[in-house]
Amino acid sequence: MNNGKSMGSSTTLSDKKMKAFKDYLKTLKVKTDKTVNLKKDFETDYDHKMFAKEEGEALLQMGLERLAEIQDKLYAHNRYRLLIV
Repeated sequence: MNNGKSMGSSTTLSDKKMKAFKDYLKTLKVKTDKTVNLKKDFETDYDHKMFAKEEGEALLQMGLERLAEIQDKLYAHNRYRLLIV
């Protein structure tokens, strides 16, 4: 399982950057039983560059690996379905 910091042979994220990324992700989660208005609740013109291109590519790879792990568990259990958009 990936600890969320190592990203291949040459790219790693500092603890500070990883915390900032996780904090940003928390802002994107919708709380249970909450109505969402994309226009009011979320910035649609986000242009901040939190990571260098290589770091972003590594984060994407980490996310894909984590998604594959979760899909394997769900498939092995043969009971649940998950749709990610």
